[in-house]
Amino acid sequence: MWSDIEWVNNIKLALSLLASITTIVGIIALFFTIKQYKQNAKNREIDIQMRKTDYDLVVLTHFSENIIKKTSKFHKKLKNETNTKEFRDMEDNKKKKEILINIKLRLGIIHIFNLLEKEALYITSDITHEQVLYNIVGGIVCEFMVENLDVFDRVTSERAPYDNLNEILERWCLEKDIDHLNGEKELINEKIKNLKRNRKKSFSGFE
Repeated sequence: MWSDIEWVNNIKLALSLLASITTIVGIIALFFTIKQYKQNAKNREIDIQMRKTDYDLVVLTHFSENIIKKTSKFHKKLKNETNTKEFRDMEDNKKKKEILINIKLRLGIIHIFNLLEKEALYITSDITHEQVLYNIVGGIVCEFMVENLDVFDRVTSERAPYDNLNEILERWCLEKDIDHLNGEKELINEKIKNLKRNRKKSFSGFE
């Protein structure tokens, strides 16, 4: 009888030990599962950051090989067209403004807006490091856009689809601090408000 009881106790002890071992193994397995999950998440984040860096290089290449050259050429031609005594001495400011807009249109500013809109799409889609791009080309973009808000105002009021460029204009040229634009922020803010009002008015017929 006592031998039977001892046998049963041995079985219970063995089962209890087996359960404890199973629990420990389960905890160890869970630990490695969590560790692997964290490593995979870290690897995914590294992969995402690497892909963003690839797109940063794409955008910067577009600027260095195309956009900067086109904006520089545009500025040079615009200066030649407007640096005349006839244009400088024009007293009718409204007419002078219209002539200036027409000159900019003739020199291909719409094409530059289209190029900037494409790059703005990369940025607003969150597939790039926005701060990195802003630090490198933010001043170029904002300077060009602020100087040509007269044309941008005109084309956006005519339902031109520049949603991403509008967003970059507001985020980069108004919300962030660019030294040479700090004194013009009130003017920029007012112009952006005008753009929004014109855009809303322009699309009101579709609502």
